[in-house]
Amino acid sequence: MLAYQFDTVIDNEGVIRVPSQYLERITSTVKVILLSDEEPFTEDPKTGFGCLKGQIWMADDFDAPLDCFKEYME
Repeated sequence: MLAYQFDTVIDNEGVIRVPSQYLERITSTVKVILLSDEEPFTEDPKTGFGCLKGQIWMADDFDAPLDCFKEYME
């Protein structure tokens, strides 16, 4: 396996621009490793009981009969 290192950007559509001198050498599939100078994105993973507390609610009339089913309920 050969490794080439070059600086590039990823555009808004997720396309990685590869310099032409490297494109001539690529003959099959490529493995891409992305490195960034920015701080890593970390999300506080809250899992387990109570992790969605206050984010889910149920309407007061949740189990009330629906108007569209009145004829079937008679």
